[in-house]
Amino acid sequence: RTADAALRAPTFSFTVEGKSSAEIVAALTAQQIACWNGDFYAPRLLEAVDITDTTDGVVRTSMTHYNTVEEVERLVAALDSYIARRNYKMVSDIKFVLILAAVAIVIALLVLFNRNKHLSGHMGIPVDKMPIKDQRTLRVLGWAAICVFSVLILLGSFE
Repeated sequence: RTADAALRAPTFSFTVEGKSSAEIVAALTAQQIACWNGDFYAPRLLEAVDITDTTDGVVRTSMTHYNTVEEVERLVAALDSYIARRNYKMVSDIKFVLILAAVAIVIALLVLFNRNKHLSGHMGIPVDKMPIKDQRTLRVLGWAAICVFSVLILLGSFE
């Protein structure tokens, strides 16, 4: 151990938003990439940069003169892959919520039309003959449906 920068191995620390450092270390060490997590005897430094869970801390790895360019590229590729999987999971979760919203909108539209069918006493009434509050509700639900389905279509391009 020395304070002389010329004699020290370069280390770097990082976090991935929304994931614990322990999860990242587990993913990287599963690919034979040496890294650790923790506060590395600097909990006040972590607190100063708004890392509140100093036990989980940051992910830390180092490079030395015997590391190869291929090893660095493998670390970068592993991180890219991990972050891409995480983002895909987030997109999948968002899609699930939007599909639930779309189902709720369709059910609300069916209830609205069914209620007006019973009011008119036959198969249905034209939209312009519906009560004003139902016309407004129909417009809001229509725009909500357009928005939800548009976002679902856009998210489909992430696969």
